[in-house]
Amino acid sequence: MSASIGVERLQDFTTWLESNGYHGFLGEIGTGANDTCNQALGNVLAFLHGNAHVWTGFAYWAGGPLWGNYPYSIEPTNGVDKPQMFVLMPYLNQASD
Repeated sequence: MSASIGVERLQDFTTWLESNGYHGFLGEIGTGANDTCNQALGNVLAFLHGNAHVWTGFAYWAGGPLWGNYPYSIEPTNGVDKPQMFVLMPYLNQASD
């Protein structure tokens, strides 16, 4: 996997949204807690933010105590945030440009 995989997968659909006058919402995104995954997550979030004229937002998968050791979970462990949260935080509660 590369840090650009998510953006690569969103580019064609973003072009389609633009060409057809639609808006998209990324219904699920989730990554592991390693450096490459966190870079990929950051790249996707920056891409979505940079294309806010067609992307209305995203939902992260998954959170909550029932997920246990699930690798994509962002549920804090003993009050400590998962690494993915540090990537997500700058993109939460942002209004579209």
